[in-house]
This record gives sequence, C-alpha cells and structure tokens, in this order.
Amino acid sequence: MRWKVVTAMLLLALNNITYAQIADVSGVGEDRDSALRDAKRNAVEQVVGTYINSET
Repeated sequence: MRWKVVTAMLLLALNNITYAQIADVSGVGEDRDSALRDAKRNAVEQVVGTYINSET
C-alpha cells in the first residue's frame, strides 16, 4: 500500500516538472524582500498572463 502512494506522488511530481518554464524577470522595491516579491509577481504574469475581474 505504501509503495502505491509513493509511486503516485512521484508521478504527480514528474507531471508538474514537465510543465516548468524559465522566466527571466527583474523586480523593483524599497528593500530586497519587496523587490523579490515584485520579481515573483512579474514572473507569474509573464508565464501565465494577467487576469482582471471587476464588478461594480
């Protein structure tokens, strides 16, 4: 039973690795943490895109 769970987890992990992409981005901020947060947001926007949903 245990090896079935481990095998399933490995297959799921390998599936996610095959869809990995490399994004070359930069971030701007007042300190290192805010610049890193901005760079991560920019990387996600570059790979996935930006979706805006607004209701009034």
